[in-house]
Amino acid sequence: MTDKFTPIRLRGLRSEEVHEIDSCTSAIGFLYSLWPRKTGEKRASAEQACRQALAGDITPDEARLAFYEAALEADILDQPRD
Repeated sequence: MTDKFTPIRLRGLRSEEVHEIDSCTSAIGFLYSLWPRKTGEKRASAEQACRQALAGDITPDEARLAFYEAALEADILDQPRD
């Protein structure tokens, strides 16, 4: 099973940075290394969903939705709303 999903574009810490997240693995990496705040209910839910998808308990698209909602809450989306 793949952990890939439709890419989500996020703004980085610097204004010119844009990151394209297209898998649960890259989402977890972004959550740990580049997320603007290390707390938040939706951030925690996104991490849990990505881990569940990697374990095969939910689909990557379900994890993408949780990650998207966390990015929306953190105001780091670099694209129009889905």
